Amino acid sequence: RLVTSLVPFVQAVSDLLSYSCQVPQLATECAHRVIEIFKVYNALCCSLILGAGAMENAGLKSISAKHLASAHQAVTFVSRLLPAAELSLSRELLPLHRNILSPQFKSLARDLGEHRNKIEQKLVKIMQDRLSANLGVLVSMAKTWDAGEGGDGSGEGSPSQFARAVVKQLTTLKTALSFLLEEDLDAIFGEICRIYDSGVARGLGQLERGGDGWRRQVR
Repeated sequence: RLVTSLVPFVQAVSDLLSYSCQVPQLATECAHRVIEIFKVYNALCCSLILGAGAMENAGLKSISAKHLASAHQAVTFVSRLLPAAELSLSRELLPLHRNILSPQFKSLARDLGEHRNKIEQKLVKIMQDRLSANLGVLVSMAKTWDAGEGGDGSGEGSPSQFARAVVKQLTTLKTALSFLLEEDLDAIFGEICRIYDSGVARGLGQLERGGDGWRRQVR
């Protein structure tokens, strides 16, 4: 599935590419318009999600991982459409105009790539903060593990509240990112899993060793 804002975007770009083919004299003007449309879409997407403008304009209470994933999907789609649009326009442009516009297309491609990277970094940061919050209460949780039925709600042989929280957060995130392209999902989720793997190992390694209940929880 795609975000609905891509429908009018694609239609506008398609119309301009069609005009440039049908009336080659308009190719340069159409190319400028196409670049402007890409720039505006990228800027609006950035301001609404990374800039949290949607909280004011659309009444959202917060920007969730799902919103970030939708923005990432949209920017990815747009960035992959850009080379095709440039190729179509270049066929109609005079060499001089093609050389003038080529740097603008390259600059736009870099902007889209940077936007994608910022969204990915934001997703990673959200999950880092959640892991830090869980690790912050891990010490107090660990003190209950030797009690059999601990204050964290875990019985003997059952996962601790900490383990349940970590698994739930990762599962929720993977669901939110499930509609991304496979390579994007692997890259984002893989980086987050590496952070969780090292963070959890470090947190458990800093705990004061306990008895059998403690060992069952950390193995």
